[in-house]
Amino acid sequence: MAALNWTGGKEHEEQYTMAEFVEYMSSNLLILPSNPENHNVFWFKEAGGDGHPPPAAVLPPQAQPAMFINQAEIRDRIKLGLQSLAWFFWESVLIQFWELSISDGQRFLTTSSQPFALKRLFKGLSWYRKQCTNHRVAVEEGAKAEELGPLGRVFLNGQPESSPDVRFYSIKEYPLRTTL
Repeated sequence: MAALNWTGGKEHEEQYTMAEFVEYMSSNLLILPSNPENHNVFWFKEAGGDGHPPPAAVLPPQAQPAMFINQAEIRDRIKLGLQSLAWFFWESVLIQFWELSISDGQRFLTTSSQPFALKRLFKGLSWYRKQCTNHRVAVEEGAKAEELGPLGRVFLNGQPESSPDVRFYSIKEYPLRTTL
């Protein structure tokens, strides 16, 4: 997961209503029930589905491998993690779940169709979320730290990294910075 704390200027303080936000983001966006502090967690419907992952298995429990993990349980844990992280931040924050995907033999992190949380529905953060869905982060072993950027470093090193402002990273190190 990655978090972006938003302290943008006045031009970024305008907020969407929930209906405007859902229309702006995607028609297949689901809103998971939020708590009173407005820690909104969003999920995407799967093609032809209701947005919930398929049942864990068609095998009886005693026939399931011990390592099998229930997808609904994973979804619930991700949701809880997103809500908990959103609560931790005082100001507005975007928290995104990045998935590892492989394309043409290369490994990438992508946030497209992945769950995310917004503490407030600021238009600036909403726009940034949309930009992230069109961006892939290469995570190849042996790449230089600057080539990986913060997301790739966190993924490959398995260690958290934080910055009070992503604008502290160089454009080369964090290309998405140019969208802010």
